[in-house]
Amino acid sequence: MALRPVPVVDIDHYVCSERFMTPAPATADELGRLAFIKYVFSLALTQAKQPEPLSNVALLLLHDSIEAFLQLACARLGLKVGDDKFMPLCGAVDAKLREQSEVLPEIGRMPALNSARGALKHKGVFPSARELERHVQMAIRFFDQASPMIFAVSFDRISMADLVTCGPARDELKRAEQALEADDVGGGLLACALAL
Repeated sequence: MALRPVPVVDIDHYVCSERFMTPAPATADELGRLAFIKYVFSLALTQAKQPEPLSNVALLLLHDSIEAFLQLACARLGLKVGDDKFMPLCGAVDAKLREQSEVLPEIGRMPALNSARGALKHKGVFPSARELERHVQMAIRFFDQASPMIFAVSFDRISMADLVTCGPARDELKRAEQALEADDVGGGLLACALAL
């Protein structure tokens, strides 16, 4: 992530260098909530692969995962949004990011996602397969860009282990993930066994 100059900042959630600020690392609580958001998003991706009309449930899950992310972003950025609905959340987070010379990723495509979700949920109007795929790709780009921008963590590095509340078990599961990334299957299995 490139460091960018920022004119106004909530210092509690940013780390200073001489001329630039970057988001402070996500807290353990934030990582747990991000892991849940990633789980809901993974359900959306799985559902999108189902045949029509079952695939359309993905639209609801995409919307829910982004909305939960925006709620967490509001909490991190110290924003009080009177209306907890999707578009006001988008607007509030985007406005705060613009103060820091950033733009909420995919902000221009959020109204289309919100409208498609409303049409499906409230009117029973299914999106076309092509439209659903556009929403899936938009959500992938959103999480890939917004997570490091706001929480200083790559979305693909968020671990389901962060949902585990027992600290020692969570630590072992994270060791197992690291072992598997290093092609140490035995070490990964041992760490999983210790987590239990």
